[in-house]
Amino acid sequence: MKTYEITIKPKSSFVTPLQSDTIFGHVCWACRYRYGEEKLIELLDNIRSGGKFLVSSVFPVEYLPKPKLKPLLLEERESIISDKFDGKRLEAFQAIKKAAKRPLVKRELLEKHINDLSENKLIFDLLDELKNEELNEFPRAKDPNAFITLSNYVPSVEESMDGWYEVFTKYPKVGGEFAIHGFNGKNTMPYKKPILMFAPGSVFKTKNHKNSYGQLIENIHPTIPDVVQHAFAFPVEVRVSE
Repeated sequence: MKTYEITIKPKSSFVTPLQSDTIFGHVCWACRYRYGEEKLIELLDNIRSGGKFLVSSVFPVEYLPKPKLKPLLLEERESIISDKFDGKRLEAFQAIKKAAKRPLVKRELLEKHINDLSENKLIFDLLDELKNEELNEFPRAKDPNAFITLSNYVPSVEESMDGWYEVFTKYPKVGGEFAIHGFNGKNTMPYKKPILMFAPGSVFKTKNHKNSYGQLIENIHPTIPDVVQHAFAFPVEVRVSE
């Protein structure tokens, strides 16, 4: 599967965050406007039958979401305090807390630890980065046992939810002419049904690796039958420290 990195240069502010499922919706409307409804139906049917069309959320250039991982062990924290702060505990606790809560990390940092990913290693390197603060194809871990999602994600029935993650409630809306003129010329509810989704940066353990995880959610609008919601993970395979 080919991966493309697209750089967006905004000319104004955005009303809503550029999340993966929102972008997918705009791509679908663009397909319908440019190539017609038949091509859009063909695209969606291809995805339903197993075709891969994955979209990540948008992040600042060269940054990715900080993975949710198993918290630091006491001995790991003590080692960081000793190595990085010469035993200055208050300064160390403040810096470690700041690093742990950081929402984004540099892409090169994830690539560095892709074969042995842990909170300890990320925090250790992030502390250096904080002191000096200012897409090519993703590498693949040699023996992956987990993946990080770069998109909003809802697992399919057979997929495991074993891992470390952040959950949020998404209140998606219809787009395109449905948002302006309604469906079949009638005013319709702009909101789809609310969904619980895993946020970008969530990490899931897996033994059966594949190109995509998640699903295309059907029956998501109360009155418009053909509306769907993109809920596939954009996975980066990693090896998480046991």
